[in-house]
Amino acid sequence: LWAAMRDHRPATTLRQAGEVAEELGPELGPVLGRVISACGFLADLSDLAGEAPAPGKPEGSDMG
Repeated sequence: LWAAMRDHRPATTLRQAGEVAEELGPELGPVLGRVISACGFLADLSDLAGEAPAPGKPEGSDMG
């Protein structure tokens, strides 16, 4: 959350992000989960689990 906030407002502090998280309460988890999934950050975890690559990700591709 903090990193996403800093993308648009670089001066955002970790404390401010915490305050937003507290305000959102239980709504925050599902929203962040959808954002992380939509960005493809979970695709690398499927490689570790031996699952098929995420759609649009070539098999055997990696960042390194």
